[in-house]
Amino acid sequence: EVAQQRHEVMRRLHETGEIDTVRTALRSQLLECGWREEMRTLVKQAILERGGVGRVSLEELVEELKPRSQSAVPENVKADLMHNVTSFIRRERGEAAPDEVEVVLRPGMSEV
Repeated sequence: EVAQQRHEVMRRLHETGEIDTVRTALRSQLLECGWREEMRTLVKQAILERGGVGRVSLEELVEELKPRSQSAVPENVKADLMHNVTSFIRRERGEAAPDEVEVVLRPGMSEV
C-alpha cells in the first residue's frame, strides 16, 4: 500500500508539473551547499582510480557512488525537500494530517 501511495504521489507530481518546481529547488540547494561539486570530485577520483574514462561505465560509477551521494545530502536539504513534497500532498488532499503524509513519503524520497 505504501508503494502504491508513493507511486500516486509521483504520478501527481508529474501530472501537475510540480515535479519541476521540486527538482529546481533541490538542484539549487545542492549547488549552494557544495554537494554537486563534491560529487563531481568523487566521480573524477573514481574514474582516475580505475584507469580513465574508457575503463569504467556509467552504471559502475552510479553503483559505487549512489550510497555516498545520498548520505552526503545535508539534513536541511532533505528537510526542505520533505517540506515541499508534503506541502504538495496537503494541497492535493485538502490538508491531509501530517502523520499520513510521512507514511507516504519516507520510503520513496530517493525517487524525487
